[in-house]
Amino acid sequence: MNSVGQTNTLESTQVKHWHLDRTVSITHIISTIAVVVSLFAWGGSIDKRIDQNAQTIKHLTELQQRQENRIDEVKSEIRSDLKIINGKLDRMMESRIKK
Repeated sequence: MNSVGQTNTLESTQVKHWHLDRTVSITHIISTIAVVVSLFAWGGSIDKRIDQNAQTIKHLTELQQRQENRIDEVKSEIRSDLKIINGKLDRMMESRIKK
């Protein structure tokens, strides 16, 4: 009878080990609230970083557009200077040919 009684006791302790209880302790409630609050804080920080990145991208896009405009202006100036130089070279060549 001892071996059967001991077996029943071991089985009953194993069943109690995996037993689910309907009661909820205050520590579980507090830890759940802490997890939810930390998730909201994390989500807020992500939203803030997304906004900062969007502003940075907008600023960099504007800066790049200004640089492209400036490059276009410089190209125009160079082309106009080259046309002037080309005209002067043509006149010099014509004057040398006439002599």
